[in-house]
Amino acid sequence: MIDQMVQEAESTAVNTTFLNMGFHCFKVCVDNFRSNQLETNETKCARNCIEKYMKTFQRVQMRFMEQNSDMMVQGSGAPPPQ
Repeated sequence: MIDQMVQEAESTAVNTTFLNMGFHCFKVCVDNFRSNQLETNETKCARNCIEKYMKTFQRVQMRFMEQNSDMMVQGSGAPPPQ
């Protein structure tokens, strides 16, 4: 039951992160509504924005997993990995 709640919370957090990414990158990159197509500079900006957002998200996930692992090791009494 708790595992399912944790998974749902993690899923919600990931979905919220990606939704926020879309809003942020759209706000930063799209400033022209004269066409129903993105202009070349808007497309490039959006790609760069999404790439940075994804790299940052992955880095945060890695750090979270490292800290979680360290906490698990500390709880077991074993020395943390170097």
